[in-house]
Amino acid sequence: MRRYLPVLLMACFIAVSVIVWSYYLAGYAGDKSGEKMKAITVYTALSVEPVAVLAQEYERLTKVTVHVIPLSETELLAKLQEEASAPRGDIILGGTALLKKAGRQELLAAYTSEALDMIPERFQGAANLWTGIWYDPVVWAVNQDYLLHRKTPPSRWTDLTAAVPLIAGPEGSAAAKTAESVDAATKNTVLNDNDQNDNDQNDQNDARPIELEKKQKMGELVTVAFLPPVVAGPQPMTVSTPPKDNQKLRLAMTDFLAADAAADLLYAFVSVNGEEKTLAYLKKMHPLVVQYAKFLATPVRMAGMGEADIAIAVQSEAIRYLRNGFPIKIVYPEEGTAALITAAGLVKNSPNAENAKLFLEWLTQDAAHATLQKSGYFYVPTNPEITTYRDIADQRLRLLTAEKELSPEQRREVLDRWVQTVRLEMK
Repeated sequence: MRRYLPVLLMACFIAVSVIVWSYYLAGYAGDKSGEKMKAITVYTALSVEPVAVLAQEYERLTKVTVHVIPLSETELLAKLQEEASAPRGDIILGGTALLKKAGRQELLAAYTSEALDMIPERFQGAANLWTGIWYDPVVWAVNQDYLLHRKTPPSRWTDLTAAVPLIAGPEGSAAAKTAESVDAATKNTVLNDNDQNDNDQNDQNDARPIELEKKQKMGELVTVAFLPPVVAGPQPMTVSTPPKDNQKLRLAMTDFLAADAAADLLYAFVSVNGEEKTLAYLKKMHPLVVQYAKFLATPVRMAGMGEADIAIAVQSEAIRYLRNGFPIKIVYPEEGTAALITAAGLVKNSPNAENAKLFLEWLTQDAAHATLQKSGYFYVPTNPEITTYRDIADQRLRLLTAEKELSPEQRREVLDRWVQTVRLEMK
């Protein structure tokens, strides 16, 4: 028996070692799997490319996996309602119309923090249910050759329709207004070799007369009507002849039916000026439009290639083409312009709420917007305190706003009337 004792002791030692090491390795594996389970899920109605870029960078920086699930707005809302008792998503990322719908359906949780408090009030949802992350204003991308051959380049929305005969109203023709705004137009360009700084922008803003009461850090908020009154019925009034150098103005713009960012301009015009004035103005503009494009980038490309004189387009595409060497200048209409706002909200009863809150805050910071710009997405951050905002925003930008926004039903009706009366010229 004694001769087997060493063997038994050795066997016991090996068995104990195996048990101890198995327990240790199981605990280590459990810890590692716990790390891997750090993840959040983002439901988005946006184009998936910029969201994926953000998700990859955040995962690289924080080791938190961001699952991006692209859905249409209808699918996204339906999914949230279906999962309301046991949510699987953590963050919604989309336009403000989508976030407002989700808020009304009680699918979002209120959240605010010191970081989110930096965002101006106009970019925050009621009861802190969502926060604006970036916006993309509608601007003019003007062909440089066109500017060189024009003594009076346009700077106001009403200047664009000076290229066709107008009925002279009490305030004179749009062509006359063009001459009054020459100085402003020559200054109304952006991205001139990074020669802007905070002091320059503040000086420009302070020097400009204050025309409206409402102001924000990103520029003035325009709440007053700026389109000329509509003359009812045939009137025996004098017809204004536009300047010769403006007679061949060619415009390119994205079809309002093709993109929300394009249609937002129509809704903003109607909110501020009323439907009658807006449709009358767009009727005058219609003969000048050489193409209603299907994509947001097309009008800018046309202006850069000389196929159009002015592109009415989103700023992100204008900056992208400008930085790629296309001969265009960015002009901000003096009366103001529309902007499509992208926002994020926390899903009610989010399963990963703490990580989701950190991701939401990160979206408003420099790291997120620098990542977007590096990837060719030049949106304006809503946070005016970060460096990337100062690099891309311009104090000459005025955003149209209204005391009361159009409802989804009103938007559909306005869009339908634009199609019938302007696009198809049926009435």
